[in-house]
Amino acid sequence: MSYGEMKYATLRVYGREMDPAIITEALGVKPSSTQRRGDRVGAKNREREIQVDGWFLTSRGSFESPDMVGHIAWLLDHVAGSLPRLQDLSEVTLVNLFCCWHVSEWNEGCRIESSMLLELGRLGVSLDFDIYGASNGEGSSVY
Repeated sequence: MSYGEMKYATLRVYGREMDPAIITEALGVKPSSTQRRGDRVGAKNREREIQVDGWFLTSRGSFESPDMVGHIAWLLDHVAGSLPRLQDLSEVTLVNLFCCWHVSEWNEGCRIESSMLLELGRLGVSLDFDIYGASNGEGSSVY
């Protein structure tokens, strides 16, 4: 899959004083990655300190689909039954589904059915999109 066609979704769980191992235990799924408050990340000249603890499960590299809804469904299949357990954890401050979409065509879109939106709402999960347009190789959009 080319960069211009990349799509993936990531379930992100954030909190202060939150041990990511507690999230793994509550959800019964191993994360794709975690972060701890105070960790240093980035290249030396752009290094920054992580401000919040995080637990992440992503479809990137684990699931292929040309449809963003497929990525969202893949994540929900893994955690929907256990996500309500997070509501009992006071350390958790935010649960969201982050969708990254690099579009390769003009006017590309998707439909998220109301049943999926209702399920996300019932689970207390917000839905975030980052959408990037294709580049002509010179730093400007082809649109």
